[in-house]
Amino acid sequence: SNVISRHLDGVTEGAKAVTVWAGVLVLTLIGLLLQPAELDFMATAATHTWLLLIGVALAIGSMTYAVQYGLARVPANQAIVIFLFELVVASIAAYYLSAERMDLQEWIGAAMIITASLFSGHMEDDQTKEKPHV
Repeated sequence: SNVISRHLDGVTEGAKAVTVWAGVLVLTLIGLLLQPAELDFMATAATHTWLLLIGVALAIGSMTYAVQYGLARVPANQAIVIFLFELVVASIAAYYLSAERMDLQEWIGAAMIITASLFSGHMEDDQTKEKPHV
């Protein structure tokens, strides 16, 4: 969706963000249909739990809009930094929220992503320096 959003010049950031949220909603509803027991906590959830969930929802919604806003205003080789930062945040959250550990396969994948982004930025710099063919 982020790649496609870069090519939708006539669409506002708000519309792009709403599209992302709609996609998340559809996937969430499908997941809940497959695992309805995941909603059992709602009957016993305390007020502070609901406030935390609302806060997280507002933060995620704000970040989605901010990413769409930023993507529309920076070159692709700079936009990759946003996506790399998302991976860092997701990794840290997985570590602290669910005690996830990175095995060798994940470290190799992370190295491949970082290497590809470095090559991408280097290749784009070379293309912009190249003189036009006459």
